[in-house]
Amino acid sequence: KGDFIDGIEIFKKAILIEPNDPKKKLFLGMLQAEVNRFDAALKTLRKAIKQAPENSIVVRRCEDLIKQIIEVSGYKENQVEQNLGKDITKNIRKNKRKKIAKYHPGSLKYSKGRIIAAFRLFKKLHSEGWSKKHRKHMAKYVKYRLIKNYRQLIKFKKFKSKGVRRYYYVAIRRLIDLVRGKITYEPKVVTKRD
Repeated sequence: KGDFIDGIEIFKKAILIEPNDPKKKLFLGMLQAEVNRFDAALKTLRKAIKQAPENSIVVRRCEDLIKQIIEVSGYKENQVEQNLGKDITKNIRKNKRKKIAKYHPGSLKYSKGRIIAAFRLFKKLHSEGWSKKHRKHMAKYVKYRLIKNYRQLIKFKKFKSKGVRRYYYVAIRRLIDLVRGKITYEPKVVTKRD
């Protein structure tokens, strides 16, 4: 509903009832970040990370949210360390470096990786017998994984160049045409030469 203040109160009550659930703390942290209560959000996320199992989805989501909060809030290192503690801050710095070294959102490698994964899924579904169910699955994949991602990259000005943006856009259009049946898909037949 977008009523973040009421949501915060509800999750605080839920945490009082079930204090050992890190997911509730993650959601509370998200809501606090939405209303710009960054100090409170960081402290809540720190508690969630300490309670959650190591390398779990909750920990990864908390770390991603913390990175976003640091970007948006403009906090300096000492402010972040004060709210999170030295260990968590150190881990987030390490993970950030690794991720950027691998690929950066908006780069050509990132865009190609996403498009290749989508085309592989399409080929797999097509080989299983392109049914109505497969078409719906592929349409959802394109809508929520590619188009949504493309819009986010534009919104936050993450594309490295116009060429990369154009490549991503054209590839998404081609996938949409394939899913709708405007373009016929013909799998390549590999023949052995004697």
